[in-house]
Amino acid sequence: MAGVAPGADPETRRTALLELAERAHAADDLSQARAAYSALLLVDPENGIARRGIAEVDAELAGLIRERRLFADRRLRLAVPVDAVPDTARNPLEAAILPLLIANEWLTVTEVLAHLPHPELSVMEMLIRLVDRGVISVQPA
Repeated sequence: MAGVAPGADPETRRTALLELAERAHAADDLSQARAAYSALLLVDPENGIARRGIAEVDAELAGLIRERRLFADRRLRLAVPVDAVPDTARNPLEAAILPLLIANEWLTVTEVLAHLPHPELSVMEMLIRLVDRGVISVQPA
């Protein structure tokens, strides 16, 4: 995991992973926070902070998905003209999602997830950001 020296002693790894997880969580980078909490559990399987952190991240993400109505059968489409699609060079996941929606008038959340090799949590988090920015819209099935 970036920012954590692989050869570090267990206590140093625990501290670094916890700091990484908490920074990511505070910045609302839920997929990074969950990954760091999960890595912390590999180093310290009984770590209560990591277990609570994962539960909080999962609950936050579930709430965001419900609020945006990003359910599996919901259809997604671009909410802006193709020439107004933002520059995606800064984010590889966004750069993977947007061409799918440009090439297809509608895709369900399930179809987007099936097309991408990225972790589901990361994709869902990016879909939430794209909805929040008004780049994509969510429609009932």
